Amino acid sequence: MENKLYKIYSNLKSNQSTGIDGISKQKLDEIIDDEISIIKRKIENNSYDFSFYKQKLLIKSINKTREISIPTLRDKIVLKYLFNEISNSFKENLTSKSHANIIVNEVIKQRQNFNAFIKVDIVNFFPSINHEILLEKLKTKIFDENILNLITKAIKQTTVDEKTSNKERIKYNNNVGVPQGLSISGLLAEIYVNDLEVKYNNNNKLKFFRYVDDILILCNKDHLENIMINLESDFRDLKLTIHKFEENSNKSTYGNKEDLYEFLGYKFENELISVRNSSVQKMYTNISKLFTLYKNERIYSKDYFITRLNLKITGCIIENKKYGWISFFSNINDHKLLFQLDQFVRENCEKNNIEYDNIKKFSRAIYEIKNTNSNYIIYDFKKNKISEKDLIIDFYDDIEFY
Repeated sequence: MENKLYKIYSNLKSNQSTGIDGISKQKLDEIIDDEISIIKRKIENNSYDFSFYKQKLLIKSINKTREISIPTLRDKIVLKYLFNEISNSFKENLTSKSHANIIVNEVIKQRQNFNAFIKVDIVNFFPSINHEILLEKLKTKIFDENILNLITKAIKQTTVDEKTSNKERIKYNNNVGVPQGLSISGLLAEIYVNDLEVKYNNNNKLKFFRYVDDILILCNKDHLENIMINLESDFRDLKLTIHKFEENSNKSTYGNKEDLYEFLGYKFENELISVRNSSVQKMYTNISKLFTLYKNERIYSKDYFITRLNLKITGCIIENKKYGWISFFSNINDHKLLFQLDQFVRENCEKNNIEYDNIKKFSRAIYEIKNTNSNYIIYDFKKNKISEKDLIIDFYDDIEFY
């Protein structure tokens, strides 16, 4: 176990977020031998105790936030250890999940084979996962009581605001749901719904697609009602609630293949494959913010500004992995939208005396991102003063689907 714990720790990056104890990676480096020894001993004698998770609120929309739980670095080591133990136990049951735009690509291929769709929206997925049901599923493959107890403690530990006084904090007070932000959160959610997913994947009358709690089913009109009845029953058995099915709803909905529906940030309407309106508006807003920073001299160098703008348009490739808005939405066929974005950039360049000839184009980037030999997208970080971390955060801020 000790070697496993050291290996996990060696993979922790230096810029890890600190937990409720405020201990940084640099501080933990100084005492890591003692910490690993303590972790090993406490796991083996079943006395390991998780610290409170630090609360971080992410704004999803007006009046709507998502709570993220940040564990201490010591707990991150234990949680990653648990992740590996759970993964090994369930490796024959869980298939590796595809990236979101790979799933979209498969949706596009399958659309022609069906004439109807069902979109499923789960109400508060992670916060609604039932602990008893989850643990029963875990016990089918995990037989080590220490591991099961650790998992139980991990999901029951309370997430608190740093400002909450010590006497107001209640340990292990989370009686339902899996805290989001833990390394095991997504894996536990996969295990929780795996039987349901297998059931629908084995149904040759439909195609079932899921990414976390975003679910789309392609089927034929004759089967719509029966599938929706079964879905409601199956989710009810898992103690999960799905929004009531209504036509033309932005929650759980259904309709003909030609009708408008959205999935993973994409918008489908008849033969048009585009980007949902909120993600389009977010890109317009973020481009405007970039120009405003330059106009207000928050970005002093014109060359640096052009680099930032070009990266926002084309995305980039880091260690053979593609990042950015155009990469995520590379499956669209709505080229009118791309030319509109190009025009918006052109107009802002003219207002700010930026030569448009130096700016990349959305309408070209969508082709270049698919060309592995293209030098239009690839970005050399060594020649510029933009950190990879800042870029990736910036790119994810452009993409809205989850």
